Amino acid sequence: MGTNIKPIFYILTPTIQHYDWGNRSNNGFIKNFIRKKNKLHLNNGIPIAELWKGAHKKSPSKLTPFPVKYLEKHPEILLQQEKYLDQLIENDPAHFLGNSLNNRNIKKLPFLFKILDAEKPLSIQAHPDKKLAEILHKKDPVNYPDDNHKPELAISLGNFEAIVGFRPIEEIMNFYKVYPINYFFSLDELNEDNFIKNLYKKIMYLEPEKIEEIVENILSFLNTNSPEPERDQWFKQLIHFYGKRDPGLFSIYLYNYYNLKKGEAIFLGPNIPHAYLKGEILECMADSDNVVRGGLTNKFKDIEVLISMLNYKGEYIKPIIPVNYKNLYKYYPLPINDFIVKLLHEPYNKEYATKIPIEDYPSIMIILSGSLKLNISDNSIKEEHIIEEGEILFFPGDIKDRKIHIEIEVEDKSWIYLASTNL
Repeated sequence: MGTNIKPIFYILTPTIQHYDWGNRSNNGFIKNFIRKKNKLHLNNGIPIAELWKGAHKKSPSKLTPFPVKYLEKHPEILLQQEKYLDQLIENDPAHFLGNSLNNRNIKKLPFLFKILDAEKPLSIQAHPDKKLAEILHKKDPVNYPDDNHKPELAISLGNFEAIVGFRPIEEIMNFYKVYPINYFFSLDELNEDNFIKNLYKKIMYLEPEKIEEIVENILSFLNTNSPEPERDQWFKQLIHFYGKRDPGLFSIYLYNYYNLKKGEAIFLGPNIPHAYLKGEILECMADSDNVVRGGLTNKFKDIEVLISMLNYKGEYIKPIIPVNYKNLYKYYPLPINDFIVKLLHEPYNKEYATKIPIEDYPSIMIILSGSLKLNISDNSIKEEHIIEEGEILFFPGDIKDRKIHIEIEVEDKSWIYLASTNL
């Protein structure tokens, strides 16, 4: 079989996660995206929370080679039906991951690409670093399903609200002094040297009855006061969703609050506490599903591990704005190499080129709106393919090894992201 007999790109079919916090409406972001191609079955009334695009063993995507006419010319290609991406990689890592990864004994797709559509808040959580992930997985593989770390990038697809990382100590101290939580903890017992950690630890270990008592005090206070209106409204919303006995309720006052506009992003490194509150995001992360939860959820909580692992350095984490690259596209600068995310084009923005080379493999491209023309060439091939909105493409890692050149031509209304790895 010649080097270019294998498919040059694939249609990727994602998987849906039906978590309770997902969007139940008939007009949710993920539902509208799926309808563009109508590939996946939708159950009305069931929350749609996440669309996974990747090879994580919990919920791997499926691939179909494209196009059919290419397969007809090459009947020796065996992959003519949908197959799971994790199995495909296992069977042929040199093709799907490419030599640059395979030759360094990297045998899994290093990243997982998602769309999230949150109708109500997610759990209070953090992700372990690599060392802790290995320990947790060995100790409790049921609740920690893999041994990888999970740095992640959350990109707003509209208005997206979240709380991320502890606020600066002056702001938390102000909350402590102004709100009637100070009746329950004295400064002497909190120790100002480790004030944030000590306050958080005491809150997270409170008995449910004591949490309810503090919550009632704050609600009474809010009847005639509202020092922080956005947070105060969210405090009431969290009570509506999770009741008055959840220690995670107070995180709305302890963490930094964000309302990200379309295209803005937040990077979450290890040990950073956070909770997504509402909205639609594109999310990319290392290939992991490790989550240490501490509240606002009915799922397994591991408060002891959460308290021990968190970064208590109170500071504002600056949102990331995509950076222009050679007037071709934009990318999100990150401090890790597991994944990269590029905004190849956004609608009606003249900052982008109309012809953009695809240079990162293996990679996953999602066409949120508009369409594109895919130009493929090497010494013996010259092909053009029109790809419509709603499609997700997977480009195998051996494209460079096979010396194939791929370029996309976009239209004005195209909205296209691509995820890959820098490993």
